[in-house]
Amino acid sequence: MATPKDTKPEITTITNDNLLVLKANRKFKGAEIEVFSSSGYLVTSKKLNKRKVIIDFKNVRTGAYLIRVKKGNTQEEFSFRKQ
Repeated sequence: MATPKDTKPEITTITNDNLLVLKANRKFKGAEIEVFSSSGYLVTSKKLNKRKVIIDFKNVRTGAYLIRVKKGNTQEEFSFRKQ
């Protein structure tokens, strides 16, 4: 039986808030990851080719960001704050 942890991607930040690590189960492999600024501007997008992806926030301004992970009809959103 699947647990809630198995059904949603998991977000972890490392290295002084500059790197965001997204770990996902097999269900999200191949998903599209989009990063938006607080003003709605698309900062970057990536494809989740493996079960883990690292997004580098080193060269972006401090502030709040929205991380959207979507595959088919399934979509999850997370917030990230760069200090």
